[in-house]
Amino acid sequence: MHRDMTEHFKTAIKGDNKIILDNYFPKDGLYIKIDREKPISQIDENRYMIIDTDDEIAPEKLDLYNWLKERDYCSQILNTNKAIDLPAKKILSANYLSYFIQKDRLPSIGKNPLDIGELKRLTENYYERLKNAESYFEDLLPSDIKFKPEKKEEEMENFLQAYYSEEVAYIRNDERRQDIEECKEYMLDNMEDIINTIKLIDDKSKVKGYIKIFFEEDIEKYRKESRVYLIPRIYNVKEYNILVNDEILGLPISDITTNEKKPYLLLKTMKCLVPIRDTVENVKATKNFYEWMLNSIKNEKDVFKLGYNYAFDGGKPYDGDKPYYIVNMAMSQSSKNYEIVDFDNIPSPLPEIRFKLENTLRVPLYDPEQKVYLKDKYEEDRTITNLSSIQYLVSQYYFNGEMKGYFKNIEPDIKSNKFTHEMKILFMESRDAFFDYFHKGIDTNIKKIIDKITLSSIDEQLKSTVEGTRLMNMRRAYNLRLSFLKYFKIEGGKDMASRLEDVISKIEKKINFKEMVYCNSDEEFYFLAGQLAYYLISTSEASKKHFGMFEPFLLARNSNQLKRRLEETFETYSHNISIGYIKFKNAMSMVMGYQTETKITDEMKGFLIAGILSNNLLYSKQEGDNNEDGK
Repeated sequence: MHRDMTEHFKTAIKGDNKIILDNYFPKDGLYIKIDREKPISQIDENRYMIIDTDDEIAPEKLDLYNWLKERDYCSQILNTNKAIDLPAKKILSANYLSYFIQKDRLPSIGKNPLDIGELKRLTENYYERLKNAESYFEDLLPSDIKFKPEKKEEEMENFLQAYYSEEVAYIRNDERRQDIEECKEYMLDNMEDIINTIKLIDDKSKVKGYIKIFFEEDIEKYRKESRVYLIPRIYNVKEYNILVNDEILGLPISDITTNEKKPYLLLKTMKCLVPIRDTVENVKATKNFYEWMLNSIKNEKDVFKLGYNYAFDGGKPYDGDKPYYIVNMAMSQSSKNYEIVDFDNIPSPLPEIRFKLENTLRVPLYDPEQKVYLKDKYEEDRTITNLSSIQYLVSQYYFNGEMKGYFKNIEPDIKSNKFTHEMKILFMESRDAFFDYFHKGIDTNIKKIIDKITLSSIDEQLKSTVEGTRLMNMRRAYNLRLSFLKYFKIEGGKDMASRLEDVISKIEKKINFKEMVYCNSDEEFYFLAGQLAYYLISTSEASKKHFGMFEPFLLARNSNQLKRRLEETFETYSHNISIGYIKFKNAMSMVMGYQTETKITDEMKGFLIAGILSNNLLYSKQEGDNNEDGK
């Protein structure tokens, strides 16, 4: 996985190393530039800036920001377990040219401050460890290389010169040791003045996050110090370092946690105990790629896709017509670093689709200026050609807008009258199948559940989240459901729309007859029962104020229960219905006189709900039932 994705990245950064920095963004905090030859009073508005990742950088601060940006990048620790300041983990910078600490740990300023004496002690230890950086390179010695006791010093020197001669020569340089000493003395001698200056800035501007101090030095020194920090710490644990073809390979720190406290993560049944080993340069490239990808994922509101041959040139990572990777990252609770938590290799582009969304229930057209639904004008059928548009509709109509972003790994919160416990269960049951369809073009699993999920969601919303008779979105949801059944050619469902249209046509004629009429099928009975339920509820003065007014009808298990609930509702609202209204009298007699043993499940539940949601045939053309306000 790592090699697949990073190969083109490594090629790109060889040609342009700015790719890494262009995609790096410093964290929230106060950033200070210091000349160690001058007193603390040098700190004025030209030598510090407050970075808030929610705000744009002020134009007058751009030069300072650019100066700080790469130095900040070169001074980052990999994670707190790889800090210089162990085991305290309070000073969080990676070299002697910088000094990072959380604002909340500063004496006299933070919410959880350190004692000034303790901070000075930690500071002194921090710089002393930086002087002793060579010992960390010694730890890179592969575990399978053993030195004779009498030649250990000589052979260790040979090892260091063979593999890390440039870094070791730099570490041993007297100038470096002198620089470390001067930076240490400056920080210790001026600690109180630095804290007072930071307090003045914080009182004025309310700093959040980190305090980061940078000594004024050439960027090349920062880069060298970055290598001195990274190389011996970029592997997970030294025990798994090996020598292969004269190269040292180790277990990368990214995405892999293996140590003596977690032996169950080792591959005990294989000859190799760990899943991957790589060179320092390759692991560094992977680390840089992760940082680039993390920022890209944060900026991507949808699922992050990376094309196989993406050139890392600032364009969109995926253009939609080639094979791609799907990647999701999340913060590790142990390391507090972002790691890959889900990955898919999609060897073919998303398929082209022609999904016809038909307005079977004849949802009327909405006039946004008059804020009313128009009589005798209906939403047009339309053809959808991309899966992202279908995802939006599914999310809006069935899951209260929760199916967005990388929804495969989320668990939405329950919201009263908006997103119920049952809706959450439906979401969890279907999210993998929907994800496969929307982002991989795989419809195998969604075909198996689309009938149940869509009907159950509409049923649950009618029972719990719909306010009164404001049903337009539920009508659209039912239209989308019927279109899915037809598009996927679901058995028993692909002709549902035509059967429903036939039922509506027959009932429309029957309820206008002046002689005795009957239901001739279960479909007619349940559809007409739904029509009656809607009509009776709509006559109530409270019909637009309460949630779940259709719940009693939808909870009925059989035809007898359903008829009883219609009778009870009629008794409640009969004073609002004209005694000579022939349409209502025909409909009521047709339903009450029909006998069926068919339970209200699956297909018949679908016809009952369709009756509730369809334009109500019991209204006169002058009355209409399209009095909703855009819902």
